[in-house]
Amino acid sequence: MLILTFTPVGYRVCIGREFAETEAVRFLAMHLREYRVELILSGGETRAQWSLRVLDRRLALTLTVQDVLVTFVRRGRD
Repeated sequence: MLILTFTPVGYRVCIGREFAETEAVRFLAMHLREYRVELILSGGETRAQWSLRVLDRRLALTLTVQDVLVTFVRRGRD
């Protein structure tokens, strides 16, 4: 399970934040080059139904997301 957390801002910001963010982007780029991400839908559910179930459209600072189940499938070597 991958859990992303964010560091605070301001004068108490983590000194390694920029490095950590760069490494996170590199990690994702390296893995998404080799794998594609597929949604795990509940029995017979469409993508539109999945979107309604997972995305919380409350007015907030950002769009909130419920738990999302995905699987990583190795890309073919064409």
